[in-house]
Amino acid sequence: DGTRASKTEIIQYILDKYTAYKLRDFIMIGDRKHDIIGSINTGIDSIGVTYGYGSFEELRHANPTFIVDNVDQIKDILMGSKME
Repeated sequence: DGTRASKTEIIQYILDKYTAYKLRDFIMIGDRKHDIIGSINTGIDSIGVTYGYGSFEELRHANPTFIVDNVDQIKDILMGSKME
């Protein structure tokens, strides 16, 4: 509804709504630096995807937890032991 302007505010709203979960249970998947910055500001991991609007360089400079080139790589991260 436009009441939350920044990605950080949007992510924080979700985190505040689902308080039964730990921060490690969340991950932000995004294609722009704003997605990654929002995850960093709220203390959750992130996956930057290179197949969206943002460039690899934009994502790399934002410092996501992971950078992937396709959906199969997301699946590997989410299903793998790296996220436990």
